[in-house]
Amino acid sequence: ASMYLVIKAKEGSVDAVKEKVEQYAVSQEQMWATYLPEQYDLVQQRKLGVNGNYVYLFISENSAELEALVK
Repeated sequence: ASMYLVIKAKEGSVDAVKEKVEQYAVSQEQMWATYLPEQYDLVQQRKLGVNGNYVYLFISENSAELEALVK
């Protein structure tokens, strides 16, 4: 279930991109809910955020550390 996603959005479209990434993350959560519990936990503990024009999504055992690097 691990995923590392960083998208550079155009000026003025950061919120729209973030919303689409969140929708994708929710679909991943729904998909993994029926698989291995530890993978589902990873998806539930995802880190989604914005830094400038960049939208990021981290699904990993070390999501918090990755998020700290981009802030």
